[in-house]
Parts: sequence; structure tokens; C-alpha cells
Amino acid sequence: MSKRPLCAAAVFWAVLLYLLGGAGIKYFTYAPPELPSGAFAGKAAVTGEVYRADVHTRSTSLYLRKANLILNSKKYPIDGIKATVTTEHMKETAKPGSEVLLQGELQEIPLPSNPGQFHERAYYYPRKIKWYQKVSYIQVIQPEKNRFLCLQEKIKQKLQNGIYHVMTKEQAGIMEAMLLGEKAQIDTEQQFLFQLMGCSHILSEKCTSGYICV
Repeated sequence: MSKRPLCAAAVFWAVLLYLLGGAGIKYFTYAPPELPSGAFAGKAAVTGEVYRADVHTRSTSLYLRKANLILNSKKYPIDGIKATVTTEHMKETAKPGSEVLLQGELQEIPLPSNPGQFHERAYYYPRKIKWYQKVSYIQVIQPEKNRFLCLQEKIKQKLQNGIYHVMTKEQAGIMEAMLLGEKAQIDTEQQFLFQLMGCSHILSEKCTSGYICV
């Protein structure tokens, strides 16, 4: 099968994203939202709805949508945030569907500093994520703000429990990555072997929209 149509489609899509970004379209532009002066003086406080939580060994990555920056008792919409919470600061468990208050260093997603470097903004902005936050304080305001996401998380937990009930830990880790996009139980060597065999694509990627991907 010729790969030329696929290459042409990829080039077309890349050019389209570039033009949309340059035109200032909300979800494609690389320019950060405009905020009042002094917004980043010290630690920033934000609220938002958790739609994805990636648990790692020493930290947890929380993805927030409908996020707002709280400044002088006013709220400023700032799209989405990828927040990193270390284990020592994770005093409360924030699951998908919950509304949280986060405090910590908030920064714009950086632009590439060298030619050929990974373009973080180009990757995250279409996914409505425009900020990074290093969290030093977390509070769960409403545990079940979005009932649909809460239900989805409960279904996912049942699937995970079922997988580990009928398989060994190593087999369950691979199956969990393939079906649910959870790679915490796959070590670096196993992931490297998947890449070496050219089949790393079978390890599912988590949906960034906050809803079930099919």
C-alpha cells in the first residue's frame, strides 16, 4: 500500500494547524490568554474540574478543564492546566470528576528554544491545555462535580480490578496499558521492547478530552 496519500494528508494537516495558529483561532493559537498585570506575582490559586489523573511513583499529573485563575477575589478563565503534585503535597485524593483548588507556581507552556525541539504548545493547545502548574497545596472542593466522569472512573476501576484478578501482575500491567492507557505497571524495559518491535502503538493513549475514547 502506498504511503504517499498518508504523507500528503499529514503535511496538509500540519500546514492547516500552522495557519489556524497564525490566524489566532482560540484552540490553535500559540499565544497564551491575556491576563491582568501581576497575575503571576508569587503563587497562583486556580480552580478547575479534574478530567484526568496520571499517578506516577513520586507525583501525580492532574489535568484540569474549565479552569479559573483567582486574583483579588475575581475569576479569570484560563482554559486547561496540567498540574504536577508531588506525593508529599497530595494531601487529598483528586479523582476525575472532582472540582479542586490548587495553589502553586503557574507558568505558560514554553515555546521551543532550539530548532527541532518538541513544540509543547503545538501539542497541548489543541487539547485546550495552556498552562503548567507546580502544586504546593491542593483542596478538593467538590468530590463529584461531574457525575459522568465519576461514573466513568468507577467503571475504569472495576475493569482494572477484573484484569488483575484473572492475570498475573506482569500480564495485567500490559493489558491495562493496551485497554486503558495506564502504563504505571509497565517498566521502562518493557516499553523499550514494544518500541524495538515496532508495536508501541498498541499501548493505548489516554483520551485528553475527559470522555471515553473509542
